[in-house]
Amino acid sequence: MSRILVTGASGQLGQCLKRACKNSPFSWDFIGRLTLDLSQTALLEHQLAELLDTKETATSSPYTYFIHAAAYTQVDAAETASETAFVINETATAYIAKACAARGICLIYISTDFVFSGASARPWRTSDPISPQGVYAKSKAAGEKVVAQFCPMHYVIRTSWLYSDFEYNFVKTMLRLGASQPSLKVVEDQLGTPTSALDLARAIVGLISAPGIPFGLHHFSNSGSTHWAGFAREIFKQSGMPTVVRGISSQEFGAAAPRPPFSVLKNSMGPTPRPWQEALTEVLGLIENKE
Repeated sequence: MSRILVTGASGQLGQCLKRACKNSPFSWDFIGRLTLDLSQTALLEHQLAELLDTKETATSSPYTYFIHAAAYTQVDAAETASETAFVINETATAYIAKACAARGICLIYISTDFVFSGASARPWRTSDPISPQGVYAKSKAAGEKVVAQFCPMHYVIRTSWLYSDFEYNFVKTMLRLGASQPSLKVVEDQLGTPTSALDLARAIVGLISAPGIPFGLHHFSNSGSTHWAGFAREIFKQSGMPTVVRGISSQEFGAAAPRPPFSVLKNSMGPTPRPWQEALTEVLGLIENKE
């Protein structure tokens, strides 16, 4: 039986994987920072050995998959914390890749649409060259590189604009702000695809449950595209909120880190995923049920 280890247990993808794997026939273990602190590289080799060198018994077997869902994801803060971003997203990932390779474990690394420059007239393919602009994007691209370099059995899965009913994300922020403000200014010159972290989690569980997709680099996002202002308008429309969204430019918004103006991904993981609007409906329902 396959046994899977997942980092980032408290993050939105980690929590969505917990939900998505409930009917999986495999054994799943979820760990957080207390078990594996990615910022403490001097301890990582020892900690990874303790986690992965599991002797096979009647009730336990070695890990077959390592899903690395933990990362430094504070896009704007990374501009002034580049060392921390690279330690977590590149150096720690290299330790994990080497540890998995030494034990014959397949590593699944979650990456980002931000590795692209944004200069394209069509959805980005996995074969397209990358050109990361900000510190966060560069650190995630570096993580992709060390995974491919050190672990032959790997999947690098790029995704975009993740949101869920967990943690902090664009959907929950819009709902919070829209509840108290009649109008909001939202960026209208960045085009991408909002992606449900639950749909990504389901795709990862499906990848493990029915292997056949070749190792290497893949893209997954919901289908369709919009800009952040369009995303916000759809959130308010589906939620029945009267909040008015005013589109503004990236320059007017003034974020610390650059974002790609176009980061729509061409899916490479099986059938075409459902439209982003449909996925949003499910997540809004989950959020409403929690309130």
